[in-house]
Amino acid sequence: MSLRQACRTLSLSRTVYFYQPDTRRDEPVIHALTELAERYPRYGFKKLFQLLRNRAIVQLREEIGQRLEHPLLVSVYPHRVGRRSCTAVHLSGANNSALDILITVTGNTLWPTESDYRTGIRWNICVPDATDMLWVLREIDRATEAERCH
Repeated sequence: MSLRQACRTLSLSRTVYFYQPDTRRDEPVIHALTELAERYPRYGFKKLFQLLRNRAIVQLREEIGQRLEHPLLVSVYPHRVGRRSCTAVHLSGANNSALDILITVTGNTLWPTESDYRTGIRWNICVPDATDMLWVLREIDRATEAERCH
């Protein structure tokens, strides 16, 4: 029996049969969780995840501050990309510098990488649900409110 016939018999897509997960993308998260678990052995997954999430927000705030010395304008535009709910955040700085952040509800969490922070004009942040999207928006607002013109 050929592979095509076997997949058809099992109602299995050949794409699913040949799928190989990209575990390299998870390595930084696994490394960070392992490091935190060694540092805080009594913490469970929930607390470790909160620590990791707080680290990501601190880094996001620092990167916004480094990229835009004095943010003058923060614009937020809700929209959809395909079936996903998104919010586009546009930050404009004093020296004609600009930064775009796209926050998408995908069901999982994904923060920009170091190279995204260094070279990216647009940062993509994936969040599990709308509540987390509002939380990220609040943190972006906090990061820029001291410098912003009202």
